[in-house]
Amino acid sequence: MLEQPEPRTVLKLDEPIILHDGNCTLKSGAIEINLIGKIFFKWFPSHGVVFEGTGNAPGNIMDINNFELIIDNQVVGSCFLTSITDNFTSFKGILGSVCILGDKSISVPSIEFEVCNLREFFGRSSAANFSGKHLLLENDQFKIQLFKHIDFSNKSKELKWKGSYQALYSGLLEPINSKASLTYEGTQEIFTCLFLFLSFLNGRRCSPIFRKGIFQDKAVWSDFTPYHVDKFKSVTNWPPQIDTAEIESLWKNFSEMYRDPDTKDFLEVAIHTYIRTNGHIAFAFEGIAMIANTLELLFNVLVVEKKKIIAGKDVENLQASNKIRLLLSQVGLGNEIPSKLTGMITYKASTKEFREMDGPEFFTQIRNSIVHGQADKRKKLSQIPETVLREVVDMSIWYVEVILLNILNYQGKYQNRTLKAEWAGQGEEVMPWVR
Repeated sequence: MLEQPEPRTVLKLDEPIILHDGNCTLKSGAIEINLIGKIFFKWFPSHGVVFEGTGNAPGNIMDINNFELIIDNQVVGSCFLTSITDNFTSFKGILGSVCILGDKSISVPSIEFEVCNLREFFGRSSAANFSGKHLLLENDQFKIQLFKHIDFSNKSKELKWKGSYQALYSGLLEPINSKASLTYEGTQEIFTCLFLFLSFLNGRRCSPIFRKGIFQDKAVWSDFTPYHVDKFKSVTNWPPQIDTAEIESLWKNFSEMYRDPDTKDFLEVAIHTYIRTNGHIAFAFEGIAMIANTLELLFNVLVVEKKKIIAGKDVENLQASNKIRLLLSQVGLGNEIPSKLTGMITYKASTKEFREMDGPEFFTQIRNSIVHGQADKRKKLSQIPETVLREVVDMSIWYVEVILLNILNYQGKYQNRTLKAEWAGQGEEVMPWVR
């Protein structure tokens, strides 16, 4: 196996990709329908695998809810029919959550994959036939390399213009032990971990897709399952623009925590709510409520469980704003509202009720107005400008980013979103505990 895979730039991910063209079989119990047709990976209106074909079916086919789709005696996945026309001879359908072509039971020395819509990282030097840089993510079990496509810049510009999907990196997963092999089942957890890690870096969901088990330079199985990839949207994210050495170190800590059952669950919950709020999927008031729950979770992980600063009834009696203040003190952040959040500062100065509040209290009061919903709280909430609410969301996301990075023992620079950077590199700071 080559040290780096050839960059696969032929994929145009805003168009359907033909996965199979020829014979296939729909099977449910004793019923088998032989088809001649095509299987596609489509992107719109949502990404997934569909098929269409022609054949002859029995009259009771309408009573069957699920089939297995079979190619060359291998089950590709479960599916259901969405259209039956021309006297039960023409069919269209959708595959369920899994789609695998080939024999996934075969062990392989490496797995290649693609990464869509991931922001640019300059990374380390690479071979001359690549764009020049790649990321290397290693732990004690696996080595993962992410190679930028040669035409990354053009594809990235097109992505920002069209807002769809583009493969920007080609990836390679290998075992650290060169004598070991990889299996489909045995790599599901590391790929899920990589999905969470890349999504945390990206601020949007970003799965490794089109995974292919490679043996003697050929794909013996191909996984076309529609793993989570968010359509491109420009969002703020925390990683620095150039220095990625600490990002590679962060992966070691992240993957170790993900393997630990006691920390895996909190990583999943915290990062999923972070991504949802950061991606503007929710309105500002929804984002504030979600981040409040995430901060409560991080308080329990860092203050109660890890550092054991407070315990028992004292935890239950502590006000939410004081929990946030205690969290911030542990990661080196102050309680004051960041100076660039001028909407919050102006509103605070002009509103008697908020005038003496710091950042945690300001956030908590708005969160209480959203969650409790009494008439007076709803009235108070309706008077707060949307721009102020968006700044409250930004401040609370900043809290979550810094606290998560502290728990993960990150030692590099980060992009401080509250500084409202206008160009690349602006707003980058050393983490407070490194300072």
